Amino acid sequence: MKTVDQSLNIADLSMDDEFNFEQWRTLYETDPEAFEAKRLEVIERTISQAPEAHQRRLRGLMFEVEARRARAKTPMESCIAISSMMWDKFEQLRVQLNKLSDPEALDNVMSGELEKPKSSARVIAFRR
Repeated sequence: MKTVDQSLNIADLSMDDEFNFEQWRTLYETDPEAFEAKRLEVIERTISQAPEAHQRRLRGLMFEVEARRARAKTPMESCIAISSMMWDKFEQLRVQLNKLSDPEALDNVMSGELEKPKSSARVIAFRR
């Protein structure tokens, strides 16, 4: 493992200030283990700063992201899988927002009866 360049102060890598891609890139290239530890620290700090009511869901989301990263064979495959996950969530949000333009759906929202997103899957038979 290489040592981190003296001009790179790991403590400076945070989301409190403007994101500095070059500092993060340099850390990744020089010390991938320190990069990963810092990445997880920043994620945990960010989740901890969210309202308590949202923290459990955010941790669940991060669990799902990390699982997809772990299953990916390459960084690009990981990026595509996480991007796909983001677009799936965005589509669910779009569907719910479109329902709000329907007056009847709006009445359901006001009465707490907003429909949960439906998930479906097609089962594929494997040949023996």
